[in-house]
Order: sequence, then structure tokens, then C-alpha cells
Amino acid sequence: MGAKRNSKETKDKAIAHWKSGRSQRWIADTLDVSPASINSWVKGIAQDNADIVNTQVSVKERLSALSEQELNAVTEHVDERTKHLQFFTNASLKNVSVMMKKIGAESSISEHRQAQIALKDAKEVVLGKTPDTAIQINNSPAGSYVVSPGKAASMEAWTQETAKSKMEDDE
Repeated sequence: MGAKRNSKETKDKAIAHWKSGRSQRWIADTLDVSPASINSWVKGIAQDNADIVNTQVSVKERLSALSEQELNAVTEHVDERTKHLQFFTNASLKNVSVMMKKIGAESSISEHRQAQIALKDAKEVVLGKTPDTAIQINNSPAGSYVVSPGKAASMEAWTQETAKSKMEDDE
């Protein structure tokens, strides 16, 4: 095998294909590299992007069943939400960066904490609360505790579990 096939670029491509869930045999055949080279390059590297591939396939299957209008509406909504998520992620990163530069200088950590809370609140206003948003329960006999509806099969199931738990506590 030639030096070109074992270049850094080829190795990076092989690792990217591996992380996406491709087999070592497929990578070796496609990139015209020995299976032994592929094996040594990807040894110990997780195929942590394979779930993204599976999710994308599932999404594309579902999108193919939509009408053109529905597909356009979904695409527009996804693009808008992605833009908002990128904005809030960048704003949070900027806040952290500013905080790291100014610790002990003009502004305090509590001021940056307030800015981060404001960003989180603004994100919830624009994008809504996620199912994993914790809900504070203040009327429990044991004091306040946090329950995540994301752990329950649905909000209804969570409500039933909470009611059952409250009845057991009252007994």
C-alpha cells in the first residue's frame, strides 16, 4: 500500500467513517487501505456517531411521507429552532468567556450568574421548556423535592406517580 493511502487525511477519513458506524472491512475496501491499518487506527475509538446516523435515517424515512407543504413547514421550524439554539449557546459561551476574563475585576461572579439565568429564561421564552425541565414541588410532606417528567413515560404518568406517592405519604 502506498504512502498516499496511509496519509493523515486517509487516517482521519477512516476514523470519521468508523465513528459513524461503518465496519472496518467497508472502510478498508472504500479507502483502499489494509484491514490491519484500519484496525490499528480505530482501536479504542468508540463509534459514538452511529446513533446520529440511525436517527437521521429514521427522520428521513418520516420526512419522505410528508406532503410538500408539511415538509416545508417542518424544515422552516427546524431551521428557526436551530438558529435560536445556536444563538443561546453562543451567548452562554460568551458570558462564560467574559466571566473568566473579569473575575475579580469590574464584575462579580454573581452578576454573571444573573446574566446566565437571564439567558436561560430567555431561551425558555423563545423555545419553551424542555420535557426534562425539573418541576419544583413545594407541597410535599417531606419538604420540597425535584421530579423530572422526562423520566416518566408521559406527563400523565408522572402526575399519576406523584399523586400515588402523595397518597402513600399521607397514609
